[in-house]
Amino acid sequence: MALAGLSTRKAAIDYALTQAERAAKLAQLFARPWTQQELDAALEPGYDLEALRERDKPQAGPCGLIPLSMSMHCVDGRTFVSC
Repeated sequence: MALAGLSTRKAAIDYALTQAERAAKLAQLFARPWTQQELDAALEPGYDLEALRERDKPQAGPCGLIPLSMSMHCVDGRTFVSC
């Protein structure tokens, strides 16, 4: 219960039932291969994974380094600090 952050037995039972239902739905989803029609309908027609990856790639800051998070910035050309 502590691992999931649950404080009551009722919450633990609700959580367990929800997870069991989720697992059953996933098992049903993957129980048979998808048809070509289902595969074609799975993604938006204009979806471009490569363009999204390029857009979301971290950019180097003014010091030429890439920060570990968006809430950091370079202060002296080699050291990052949190904003």
